Amino acid sequence: MNLLKNLKTINLSHNHITTLPTEWGQMSLKWIYLHNNDITVLPPEWEKMPLQWIDLSHNNITTLPAEWGKMPLQRIYLHHNQIMTLPPEWHEMPLETIFLHHNKITTLPTAWSVMPLQRIHLSHNHITTLPAEWGKMPLQYIDLSHNQITTLPAKWRHKTLLHVNY
Repeated sequence: MNLLKNLKTINLSHNHITTLPTEWGQMSLKWIYLHNNDITVLPPEWEKMPLQWIDLSHNNITTLPAEWGKMPLQRIYLHHNQIMTLPPEWHEMPLETIFLHHNKITTLPTAWSVMPLQRIHLSHNHITTLPAEWGKMPLQYIDLSHNQITTLPAKWRHKTLLHVNY
């Protein structure tokens, strides 16, 4: 691992990776591309990595580690997985963009309302309600299409967004 100690970017997309090395948590990686693999579990040990960008789309991930809430992630791509719940602990992340479409998410964490999220893709999930507190987010784009939402919270009705799909 010492040979890779200063590595900043790694791309292992379109392989057959099923597990991720916990040792990467000790590296200085900032950008990771792991889309189109067979990953099911994310290592909580990566929590201290200075990661800013990760693409884990098109895998078989079912849960997200709460420990990652301390990471400096700004963009994360988790679309086309099997995720059912979102960890409230992620509210401390400086996330600006997250792609979560085509998963199995049913509820959205109220705690995320303090995140600096600008873009969030949540289409093709199983969401029925929206947290009123999310009306405080600096969102510019949100895609909630292909869910089971029936009403918008009152705090959302006067929110100015550049683009909304629902």
